[in-house]
Amino acid sequence: MQKLFIFLIIVISTSACTQKIMSHSVQQEIAEPVSESKVFAMEDGEYILVSSNDKLVPVQGEEQFYRDMYTKMQYPASARNNNIQGTVMFEILINELGQVKNIERPNSLSLDCDIEAEAAIKRGCSKGFQPFIFNGTAVNIKYLIPVKFKLR
Repeated sequence: MQKLFIFLIIVISTSACTQKIMSHSVQQEIAEPVSESKVFAMEDGEYILVSSNDKLVPVQGEEQFYRDMYTKMQYPASARNNNIQGTVMFEILINELGQVKNIERPNSLSLDCDIEAEAAIKRGCSKGFQPFIFNGTAVNIKYLIPVKFKLR
């Protein structure tokens, strides 16, 4: 039987520039950047993309955030058997206190991948985030984050 590695990556980068931060794969054997995560701050009723200097910080810290997400995550058998690979994007709305208020999935890869990725996102976000300070004030934010599925 072909040996299979699960390759799931989330990159946290809060800029429009090309800075990328490598994250942990499920088995922490492979880590490489994928499309960037982005943070948008609410200003005058609109979401504005923030600079790389403004970081979104999980309450439990970035390293534990990834551990919380990936510890129980598995590549769905149906996706593996059908050679399904790709990225599931999530849009997370976070209030000015750092509490997650809503998680939406604007795209779909497969039902099983979507379910597995959403469960991982919920585990990672379960403790919330430090309040996001934009222009000296804690604000509501929209956090776009990808979860990548890749067969190896």
